Amino acid sequence: MPSKEKRMSNKKQRNAKPAGNPKPTVNTQSSQLINKPGTTPNRKVPVPAKKGPNIYMIVGAVAIVALFVGLFVLRSSGSSGILSEAKQFADLGQGLHTQTIDDALPIPYNSNPPTSGYHVGSMISPWGIQKEPVSDKVSTHNIEHGGVIIHYKQSLDADSLAKLDALARDLQRRNQCLLMTSRPDDQIDHPIVVTAWTYMLSLDSVDTTKITQFFEELVGKGPEKFCTPLS
Repeated sequence: MPSKEKRMSNKKQRNAKPAGNPKPTVNTQSSQLINKPGTTPNRKVPVPAKKGPNIYMIVGAVAIVALFVGLFVLRSSGSSGILSEAKQFADLGQGLHTQTIDDALPIPYNSNPPTSGYHVGSMISPWGIQKEPVSDKVSTHNIEHGGVIIHYKQSLDADSLAKLDALARDLQRRNQCLLMTSRPDDQIDHPIVVTAWTYMLSLDSVDTTKITQFFEELVGKGPEKFCTPLS
């Protein structure tokens, strides 16, 4: 029969836990997520950074806008400038006709040369350079159609007349509705007077720039749209 000490030793051996590796302690802060086979990795998809406006596109757009604004201002200043130098008269009315050149005017002209008013309805001067004076009762019909007339004194010097002649030919190539005609000295207050419907530009010498601007601004702007504006 086993001794008491031996029985106690066997009991301790039975109650003892089997030896083995201790259960590891999981550090939740340092642990990593391990995906199961066949599953999509749990990865954070990077979001592409938003691109700002292309600097070259911005500069190009600003340049285009500035160009259009500059052209508009330049054109507006040129037009308003020449019209501010011209004199505007009251419109006496359109479609006011006499039967012949010899008929008296029911309403006198309000400018010299005339810029509106009565005229012979069946007569109009040919466009271009006319060496002889054209009756006011005829030329007024030309400006009613939207034409521009360059009047000059018959005593105008040859050099000035040559400049006017060249300018008139150049302008008429751009728009046929130009008439150039002489006028008796006692019927014109300045060496050169340019007229359109209700407008008059008086000059003491040939100024090709001002005459051109006046023509560009007012040709084709008469009450009867027979002539086509340049713009």
